[in-house]
Amino acid sequence: LHALAYRLPQALDQAAGWLETRNAAGRIGHDHHTNPTPTVHEAVGGLVQAAIYARDLAAALEEAHTCTAHLTGDPTWT
Repeated sequence: LHALAYRLPQALDQAAGWLETRNAAGRIGHDHHTNPTPTVHEAVGGLVQAAIYARDLAAALEEAHTCTAHLTGDPTWT
């Protein structure tokens, strides 16, 4: 889980960059036949926020891993 969460911000940043690049090149449309730029900006904002949350998730999972690294499934090891 930590590895997934650790890599997720990069994937989200890449998706945001892809959207921005495609929009700047005029390669994004909108199904209402309106300017897609406001919607792209809103989506990019969501992806940026998700990347922030994913970084927090990775840190929390790392902390949980550190706390449980020495636990065993054998209660006689006390």
